[in-house]
Amino acid sequence: MKYTITFYSFWRIGTGLGSGSKDSALMKDNDDLPIIPGKTLKGLIRDAYYECNLQNGKTLFGHELPEEVGQLKKADLQEGKLYFGTAHLPDDEIKFLINNKELIKGLYRNITTTRLDNDKQNKDTALVKSEVCIPLTLEAEISPVNEETITNEDIEELKKAFKMLKLMGEKRYRGLGRCKVELK
Repeated sequence: MKYTITFYSFWRIGTGLGSGSKDSALMKDNDDLPIIPGKTLKGLIRDAYYECNLQNGKTLFGHELPEEVGQLKKADLQEGKLYFGTAHLPDDEIKFLINNKELIKGLYRNITTTRLDNDKQNKDTALVKSEVCIPLTLEAEISPVNEETITNEDIEELKKAFKMLKLMGEKRYRGLGRCKVELK
């Protein structure tokens, strides 16, 4: 089952590591192209799924929500029936960009943010530089694990969860990562 993630604003999925003059590096593949790891997507979609109050989450995603996982022992964890692949640019765009490597740097911008104190003044040493990706569309795939079948009910419930995903990535509550997720 293939789906797309269309971003309408700058967005970033960070690595948690600094890089060069930036305080936080953007998640990229070996060709320097933007990606969203499947593990990240699974967590976001699972959270949206539970926000919709859908009931089949443990079967589809595996163990319960994180606050409940802390109470479980490793032996109690259940594998979900869905595998979430990494989201990437469409194949034709990847081929084009790899053949025109000088265009890849145009996918990214650097932004600087600062933290304000209680008096709405810039805090000293609170300047943060981050790399963001321009608005674009990524593709990803959900496939069954261990020859499981994805039922029509599963697909309909995932569609509902997809509609809940309006923001994705780091600093999404500060204007980054506006998106739409939909089945192809």
